[in-house]
Amino acid sequence: MNHPVKRIIGSALAIAAIVAGSAGVAAADNDNGNFPCNPSGKDVAYCNAKVGDIVDVAIGDVAPTQPSVGYDEIDYKLGRYTLGKDAINKKFDDWCADSGLVAVASAQPNATLQDASTFTCQLAPGAETDASRNDMKTVVVGPHGKLYMADGHHALTSFWETADGGPGMHIRLKVVGNLSNLNPSGFWDTMVQKNWAWLYDNNDQPIKPRQLPSTSR
Repeated sequence: MNHPVKRIIGSALAIAAIVAGSAGVAAADNDNGNFPCNPSGKDVAYCNAKVGDIVDVAIGDVAPTQPSVGYDEIDYKLGRYTLGKDAINKKFDDWCADSGLVAVASAQPNATLQDASTFTCQLAPGAETDASRNDMKTVVVGPHGKLYMADGHHALTSFWETADGGPGMHIRLKVVGNLSNLNPSGFWDTMVQKNWAWLYDNNDQPIKPRQLPSTSR
């Protein structure tokens, strides 16, 4: 988790872009038994994900687990991406590091985060090392196979808000827990216990899971 949190998510510059469906988040306060994966659901592919697995996902398909973020880091990243003072734009370097591939090695003149084939990282997917995997942003598999952010809210918000990012941009994330067999209340209890969720607003007042962002900006 990234602390301290400062600004409510959901503003014009918001991690509300990284969302679960509103019905799914609202249901998280109810305890109606187990929520096994639906074979026809779009998230079913993650139901059997194991701790340590790497998943390639669109950032818009990852749900937030805290209501606000500190924007100094995000503003710095966006400024760095925009200024273009680096030989290879820092956004590609960040993508490679966050994806477990160390750093950017090269980029085409028209390289874009929307197409990972336009730039290369120091490691190829599948060649990750223990050290490179330690730098990855992480997710937890929740009820119905939904992915929830464990660490990386600032990084994914920055990628969402950069010009060639957005909800459809893909990134590789490491699975640190699979809680898909738990009911919603058990899921959120475990998320908080393991410090994978921060259910407090920017005034340090507790919130319910249903109060987490559930719509795009």
